[in-house]
Amino acid sequence: MHRTLKAEATRPARETAEEQQRAFDRFRAVYNEERPHEALGNLPPAALYRPSERRLPRRLPPLVYPEGFELRRVSRHGQIRWRRRLFFVSETLHRQVVGLKSAGGGCWDLYFGPALLAVLDEGEGVLRPADRWLKPRPGHR
Repeated sequence: MHRTLKAEATRPARETAEEQQRAFDRFRAVYNEERPHEALGNLPPAALYRPSERRLPRRLPPLVYPEGFELRRVSRHGQIRWRRRLFFVSETLHRQVVGLKSAGGGCWDLYFGPALLAVLDEGEGVLRPADRWLKPRPGHR
């Protein structure tokens, strides 16, 4: 798909951003509504697309961390303050609350909800990616 997109919508590049966007929009319409796809029985994707019937909540409930977790709100710059130091977590999580659980030896597991994101090592002053991204936190399945 990306090779086709590049060949049909970006070569040559259009003169203005608006012209380039129109080329992308034309490509999307043809690719999804007209062009047959072998993997779909030579139908275009639009012929098979159905909107989901599942209703999603307007707002997700707040994350709840087990007792004993230290909570920190991620700043707009993606950092948390821990023991008078700043640690970069992710700008994507700005304004979200993360939980830290002691892993012993001056290390803390850093969670976003049930997802283990990283290990904060106080001694070395670093935040390391977790060995496993979805290590269930205690009391959470």
